[in-house]
Parts: sequence; C-alpha cells; structure tokens
Amino acid sequence: DVQSVLRVLEGCFAHSIDHPSAHSKFNTTDKRQYVVERPELLRHLIKATKKYPKIKLHFNTSLIGINKWNKEITVQNLKTKKLSTISCDFVIGADGVNSLTRTLAHQGQDAHFSHEFLTWRYKQVRIPLKTIQGFGWDEKSEHFVHSKTGGVLIAFPNADKSYTGMFLLPEKGEHTFEKLTTKTKVMNFLKEQFPKQEQAFDLFLTAILNNPEGTLRTIDVNPLYD
Repeated sequence: DVQSVLRVLEGCFAHSIDHPSAHSKFNTTDKRQYVVERPELLRHLIKATKKYPKIKLHFNTSLIGINKWNKEITVQNLKTKKLSTISCDFVIGADGVNSLTRTLAHQGQDAHFSHEFLTWRYKQVRIPLKTIQGFGWDEKSEHFVHSKTGGVLIAFPNADKSYTGMFLLPEKGEHTFEKLTTKTKVMNFLKEQFPKQEQAFDLFLTAILNNPEGTLRTIDVNPLYD
C-alpha cells in the first residue's frame, strides 16, 4: 500500500520577516495533495514487485536503442557489457528531465523538443522534526519562507516527520550560491535573510557550502508520446 509512504498536505504556510504568517488550508477529502520522498517511494515500489512474479527487475542495465517498428528495445548490462534485445508492447520513460528514453523514442520521426533553464538555483537540506518543532511550524503543511531579497526556503514534510527543504536563490543578484563561498558569508546571509530560523543555521550552513547546486528547467515535447 503506497499510502504508507505518502504524507497528506493539510495546508500551506507563507512566512516572511516583516509580516505575520499566512495559511491556506487544502481540501483533504476529495482533492488531496501528497508529498513523498523519491528514495522511499522507490524502495516501496521495488518491495511491492515481489508480489507479482511476472515483474522482473534489471539493475545495472542501460537502454541503448528503441525500435518502434519492430516493437523492440536494446539494453546493455553495464557490468558484462552484454547487449540484449527485448520484445515489448510499449515503453514507459520515467527517467527524468534528461530522459534518454525520450531521445531514443524520437529518432526517425518529426519531433520537436525545447529545454529552458529558469534563472533560479537550489540546494537541498534535510530538517529534522525537533528543529521543525522549534520553528513552531505546523507538521502537516508545506512551508514557504520568503527572504528580504527574493530568496525562498521551501519545506515539505516526509513520512518520518522530518522535512526536505530547498533553498531557492536567483542565478544573478546580490545573494547567489556562487557568492556564498565561506562560513562568514553564509552566516551573515542567514542572519539577514532568515533570522527566524536561527536554530537551523548550522544545518543550513553545511547544506549551502557542501550540497550540489540544482537547476530548475521546463521542457516542451511534441509529440509527448507515439
């Protein structure tokens, strides 16, 4: 039951330095909004496949080619380098923004694809339940903390009651990840922009200095499938 790893969001809080927090309540009856950690969902789905003997999982395997006319795919074992051809009725690509499946599926047809990078960057941080309680945050809602200069801390609840946070900063401007390169610079930034989250500054400091920087992108594909 996938419900065991999902969290139902009951609302959204918007926080800022200069104004009281604003709350929007979600419909939790017939229009529920869920959040889930990707690794936790993946572990749950892999475990669930054991109930279905016809499902076979192939690890350390890469997609090499798609033949839509013969309804075949070619895959390669990354350890042995062996190639295999598999007959199939359909192929589902769930491999993300840089999808290899999409690229291979569009070969030989009139397809249009655009990839646009937004002018924002993000870094993730995991926030434990104890820290969330110290913030005084509602534990069943998502939270948006707006800084003075346009940066945002977005936080979503996890199944273990921790939160996954994302610092969003502009690509260019006064405060960017590119400029936050020392402990002193990061701490000054946090004290100025997110003073109400002071008890998490050590967590935020480590995340900003050490975690990889992510990009936000939009994709337009036509046709979406064939």
